[in-house]
Amino acid sequence: MKDTDDHFLFIKLKQDDIAAFEAIFSHYRLPILKFIVSYAKSVEVAEELTQETFIRLWESRATLNAQKSCRSFLYTIAKNLSLNYLRSNTKEETLKQELWDRVKMAQANPEERIVFEEYQTIFNQILEELPQKKRTIYIMSKYEGRSNEEIATTLGVTKKTVKNNLWETLRIIKDRLEPYLEYTIRIVSISFFSTFF
Repeated sequence: MKDTDDHFLFIKLKQDDIAAFEAIFSHYRLPILKFIVSYAKSVEVAEELTQETFIRLWESRATLNAQKSCRSFLYTIAKNLSLNYLRSNTKEETLKQELWDRVKMAQANPEERIVFEEYQTIFNQILEELPQKKRTIYIMSKYEGRSNEEIATTLGVTKKTVKNNLWETLRIIKDRLEPYLEYTIRIVSISFFSTFF
């Protein structure tokens, strides 16, 4: 795509031209996907982030600066999404390792083991009280290790629905567990969270 064509489509996009958006998507989808894969190292994750990149492009169309490059705008979004994913993923892996270290310590510490077991009981109760749909999606994701796409296909819903339900479930769990936190066991409870998040 020539720079002039790129600029023309950018202007048309600001005017809510769906055809312009489709042309931009068709031209940049694969390059953006490859770019994100270089960060995420996962085609599945890259597919989701690529979709999110173009969603943000469309949602931002009214405020686009037509003097700037469409390519530059897309790659900036893609890079930011990729870095956010990496930061989130790294944090999750760190929490999991901290949990494992905490569990090993708890085996030699009766008091800490009791606290851990109490929180596990509370968590299981919260999980049982979740709406059926949210509980099913959460279990399939966190316990069975299924991807959002696999869950969506199995349940006959969209990946967006799966993603939203997981987010809402995590918020519910955090909100429900927080009242049980006490200062003396806060470190244990934070480690416990990483089992499920």
